[in-house]
Amino acid sequence: MSAPITTLIVDDEPLARETLATLLAKDPDIQTIRACGDGATALAATRELRPELVFLDIQMPRMGGLGYLKALAADMEPDRLPFVVLVTAYDQYAIQAFEHHALDYLLKPFKDSRFYQALAHAKKQVRARRAGDLHLRLAAFLEKGDGAAEAFADKLAIKVDGKMLFVPKGEIEWLEAADHYVEVHGKHRRLLCRGPLSKLERQLDPKQFLRVHRSAIVNAACIAEIGVSIGDERTLTLTNGQALTVSRRRWRRIKTYLDR
Repeated sequence: MSAPITTLIVDDEPLARETLATLLAKDPDIQTIRACGDGATALAATRELRPELVFLDIQMPRMGGLGYLKALAADMEPDRLPFVVLVTAYDQYAIQAFEHHALDYLLKPFKDSRFYQALAHAKKQVRARRAGDLHLRLAAFLEKGDGAAEAFADKLAIKVDGKMLFVPKGEIEWLEAADHYVEVHGKHRRLLCRGPLSKLERQLDPKQFLRVHRSAIVNAACIAEIGVSIGDERTLTLTNGQALTVSRRRWRRIKTYLDR
């Protein structure tokens, strides 16, 4: 993972906190940011530090684990709540714990293997949330288009089948609008993404990629020849043999590029 998972330990027993800290320290994907001895202190720490993962005891002074979960749910958006693994010696709270969306319920004493099983599940959930957050941030950024050429100087960011792919621009030969989709024709693959051609055009350097038609953009490095046919309609041929029509409106700019 690119950054460690920020993790909070909450247990009123010092030995329990030490045990959890020792186990977590063996995983390089985890960063323990604080250990708290009661729910009230943990609530303040969570609001301040925004941990991604919490290992939480249930019966504690000042505020128990379930009270902590209720208070947290009252002032945070559901998709911003930390993932929680309950660690307790009492099994009667399991139903309540899962009603509060706890990921797992570890009964003390537990084996190390059981702990790491719960941790592995928690890490998968954090990865999934991070991937979703990244997707949303990239989508919002690309919608704006501000600074796109600078941010994606070497790669084109496109959404394909629910995933954000980064395609090296040097591999792209041309892009074609097709109904509500865009076909990205690469040297070794063809990708189909939903959305207008103009959205992807904002990521492309106009000195390298030329709009030859309202439905086509070509990589200038892939142009093999330009011909003139009857009626002064120009055709453009790429190095892969693909022939494209050049609109009259676009021809002046392409000619300026070729005459440099």
